Amino acid sequence: MDGLWKAMRQEGFTRLAARLDAVSMCADPVRDLAALGAAYLANALVATGPLPDHALDHGLPMLTALFVSAGDTPDSCRRSVELGWQSHNSSPLP
Repeated sequence: MDGLWKAMRQEGFTRLAARLDAVSMCADPVRDLAALGAAYLANALVATGPLPDHALDHGLPMLTALFVSAGDTPDSCRRSVELGWQSHNSSPLP
């Protein structure tokens, strides 16, 4: 079973790398970070396994609050997070 575990782990990281590579970077680092977070969550087994799909609906307000608490302005932050989250949450990879 050791070989099976290694193969599954490698496949998981290969898929994660593909999702992260598919995120196009832009001049907006908040949007980029939100897009990378959405890509990571789309790949995470826990996000698509025991948690209901609507659990990810809280991602936008949570990321916005996190970035605003780190010093970003609320309005531009919300727009950036929405763009990043939506840009990568709607295109699943195999």
